[in-house]
Amino acid sequence: MTLTKKARVILSLALPVALVGLAGCSPAEPPAENAGAAPVEMSAAPAAPEAPAAETAETSTTEAVASAAPAPATPAPATPAPATPAPATPAPATPAPAPAAAGAKVSGTVKFDGPRPVRKEIAAESDPKCHETTPILTDSEMVSENGGVQFAFVSVSNAPAGDYPVPAEKAVLDQRGCMYSPHVLGMRTGQDLEIVNGDPTTHNVRSFSKANKVFNIGQPKDTAPRIKKFDKAENEIKMKCDVHPWMQSYIFAMEHPFFAVTDAEGAFAIPGLPAGTYTLSVWHERYGKQELQVTVSGDVADANFTYKP
Repeated sequence: MTLTKKARVILSLALPVALVGLAGCSPAEPPAENAGAAPVEMSAAPAAPEAPAAETAETSTTEAVASAAPAPATPAPATPAPATPAPATPAPATPAPAPAAAGAKVSGTVKFDGPRPVRKEIAAESDPKCHETTPILTDSEMVSENGGVQFAFVSVSNAPAGDYPVPAEKAVLDQRGCMYSPHVLGMRTGQDLEIVNGDPTTHNVRSFSKANKVFNIGQPKDTAPRIKKFDKAENEIKMKCDVHPWMQSYIFAMEHPFFAVTDAEGAFAIPGLPAGTYTLSVWHERYGKQELQVTVSGDVADANFTYKP
């Protein structure tokens, strides 16, 4: 039987539909529960090839070993082994004041053998501030009840040669009660002299030096101290105040430390003289000069002077 053209068209259209229906009902393959889900192997990252993995493992191992091994850095300073401590280095000692510091002490007194001088009152009407509380008495002859002469200057004329450091401490000349204090002062050449005005009035200080440069300075009350020095050795440098003419003092600038000024009882002491024979001299403003020989052989040597009227 010959199919008409129209029948062939219908048949061509129906046949695929029937085949599809038969395929959907075929029991050859059960329906998959995880249809459309990726296989487990596909969910993980692809495994690395064995050779690279081995290389990575080797590298990791090398890095681990390298990190475990000590880095070739600069070695830390070795901790010193606890050894017996070395003897401590002694601290620098304070320099001795003079090479002769270990020598003997020459001591004695300066006496006045006669009637005790009486100190006189000074008329100071020109400046009432000078005697507001107590009268001013002369200090040129000050002798104790026992005959001791104060403000006598004792020194070694033939002092031993040596390098004697200049004291860092200042020598001080004060103006108090319209008098110089002390009346006689011994100091070293090159040492600072601090001049102080402790009075409620104006003073001036004039030096009558011969070997050193003279100076003349004014010092009103409540002013700062003035600093001067004498660079050359010189005896009995007179100091005077022109405002108050009774004010006088004497300064000795010495190249060595072997000197002293007597105290209120006329006593003095000169330490540090090495063994030997020396000429000891004494000077006093009113009583003049004397000399004597003294031999130093032990720790102490005595030397006494006596003035007579």
